Amino acid sequence: MKTIYFLCFIFVSLISSTANAAISYITSVTDSGNDDKSTLIVPASVLLGDVLVTQVTFRNRNGSDGITPPLGWILVAPQDKDSDVFQAVYYRVANATDAGTSYEWDFDGNGSRRYILGMTVFRGVDNITPIADENSATGGVFWGSLTAPSVTTTNSNSMLVALYTIEAGDQSFSPGVGMTESYDVEENNNNNGISSMVAWELFPSITATGSRVATASKDFDDGIGHLIALNEGASGPIVNSLITSCAAVDTLVINFSSDLDNVSAENITNYSLTNAALNSIAISTAVLTASNQVTLTMASGLNDLTPYNLVINDVENFQLLPIRRKVLF
Repeated sequence: MKTIYFLCFIFVSLISSTANAAISYITSVTDSGNDDKSTLIVPASVLLGDVLVTQVTFRNRNGSDGITPPLGWILVAPQDKDSDVFQAVYYRVANATDAGTSYEWDFDGNGSRRYILGMTVFRGVDNITPIADENSATGGVFWGSLTAPSVTTTNSNSMLVALYTIEAGDQSFSPGVGMTESYDVEENNNNNGISSMVAWELFPSITATGSRVATASKDFDDGIGHLIALNEGASGPIVNSLITSCAAVDTLVINFSSDLDNVSAENITNYSLTNAALNSIAISTAVLTASNQVTLTMASGLNDLTPYNLVINDVENFQLLPIRRKVLF
């Protein structure tokens, strides 16, 4: 929501500031089994610009065995614990056609092995530099604790993603304090299985985060903990200027900082105009008169030297990111 106070007949230039969109967890999908490859389908709710984080884990690594990812996925880091349990983390910035697409990960080497794959979707992440920092530890489970070591954030409102796996099936995890579980999956039995979990947490400060310690249902085991900090991304549009004219006192021209989604831009319910007495002024039309400009037409003319209050809600850019909440006087 954006609130603007102005006087009719006055050109109001608003200072444009960098705005960021709060990162949000959207959904996750998983797969597990005993094979030499696995496929995940991108959830239907994924939008252009969402960041997909995929955890790939398997047991019984042989020598230099690793993972051949699908095209377009970027490796964050691989970890190995005594060749007993292997974990790698990848990410991808979703394009406009990713929703519903299948992606296959191939496990290098001969033969099948127990595996778990999980994809977690986040919205509002910086598409240029999604990863601020990452860190991992292969110390394993000690008295039920499995540690994902501290990372350092580079901007406020980062998203922490903690990824854990242990070399045992039939197990479960509880996330660390302040974290919310995305998924918790186990495959096969204790002696020939694997268990994995991912959790997330919004982190408001620019600082070292400290470790995130998950609690496993098994006291001791080979295991891996990995912590990632995602950067907050650019948000939806902000208002750069608002123009009224002596020649057309029944119109307001709003210039935004980016190209707009025409459906939300031309929805008159996304705009509310009131006078100083908080009486509503009817808006007849909202027209996208340029790619980043909306012209509002009122049912009646405005009075000069009179303050008005314009509230804008849910006008979105092409990535469907809404206008930030900000009040200007």
